[in-house]
Amino acid sequence: MGAMDELLRAIVDDPGADEPRAVYADRLIEAGDPHGELIRLQLQLARLRPGDDGFGALLAAQDRLVAAHPERWLAPRARRVAWLRRGFYWRATIDEVALADAELARHPIVAIDVFDARAPDALLGSPLLLRARTIDFFYEDVDPEALPALFAHAPRLTSFHFSTDEPLAVLPLVPPSVAALGLNVSGDVAAVCAHLSGRRRLSLRVLRPDEAGLAACARLADLAELAIVRPPAALPSFPPLESLRLVHCDRLPPLPPVRRLEIDSSFDGDGVVRALAADPALAAVEELILALWLSPDSVAALARSPFAGRLRRLELRGFRLEDAEVLAPLVPQLTTLTVGALGAALDLERVLGPRLAMLTFIEADEPVARRLADGHFPALGRVSTVSSQPGAAIIAERWPQVWAPLGDPDRGG
Repeated sequence: MGAMDELLRAIVDDPGADEPRAVYADRLIEAGDPHGELIRLQLQLARLRPGDDGFGALLAAQDRLVAAHPERWLAPRARRVAWLRRGFYWRATIDEVALADAELARHPIVAIDVFDARAPDALLGSPLLLRARTIDFFYEDVDPEALPALFAHAPRLTSFHFSTDEPLAVLPLVPPSVAALGLNVSGDVAAVCAHLSGRRRLSLRVLRPDEAGLAACARLADLAELAIVRPPAALPSFPPLESLRLVHCDRLPPLPPVRRLEIDSSFDGDGVVRALAADPALAAVEELILALWLSPDSVAALARSPFAGRLRRLELRGFRLEDAEVLAPLVPQLTTLTVGALGAALDLERVLGPRLAMLTFIEADEPVARRLADGHFPALGRVSTVSSQPGAAIIAERWPQVWAPLGDPDRGG
């Protein structure tokens, strides 16, 4: 085995270590291989957060590099470029694993997404499965009969996400070594929660909440992420959460402390946002994602809230930003901004603050796209839009559109 193969084996065997990646990158750069520069850029990015000095410039350099070599990073997995992390793919689909993709085997894959309820036989002997730390069945109801063989062939598995109408049939099959669980919970929520003790990280999506079920969820000491479909007007007292998602939320309940809050769909989006602006729990929120149709008045109320001081990422997916004054109080602190559309007369200099590293919008007319592409925004490293919309080609002249336009940054990158 040559020195490069040994370095690659060290990267695959220890996905969390930076040193072998850095040495491997230096060797590739010496050989003129652009993969070395990608590893170097992404190692630097991994040490920074959006808004830190230099983050935007590194992000832009990374995207230009990926766009310059589409045969390496765009053609094979065009929809999963965001699964490149610290220079290598970290996630794969079950189809790629089952095909025994030789190129993919050179990457430290630790997560597998499954699109089929049963694990194909070809998957069970894959070396990628032997290395997997996370398996995600959220896209398809899992078949309990397939799980014993799957777990037997995934000895390093520590995280398992699944969807099923019968969680009580699945949970007894999950080995105790799997410390992190994510699942859709329906039926007897309290009975499901009784089977979750001993896990160190829990992500739950409660489909039909009732008082007893939510109270059982609130007693889970290791609950990190919670989604509630049609939340009631009152919630029990939860411990601080990493993430809370409220779906079909027509009235905002009192909130627990939460770092990331998402509200998706409401008959009264403006009323929900005004209530949020007045809720002291907003003071803990760093990332706020609102998939709601909103008026300028409710967005302005949110921006003026005395509790909005920690907001860094703001997504207003159903809002057309016409007037820079609406967001003015938040502009100095935002590092990531998503809006539905940019108005033609929008004063970009007053919206794109000194820390804003990533901007996403669905729609922008060509004049505002041109002003954006020609403007001086040194912190802005990535601008994403929808390719079929006016102005998209102009944006792509400056910011290559290599990442999913409306993708979730937590999913990779």
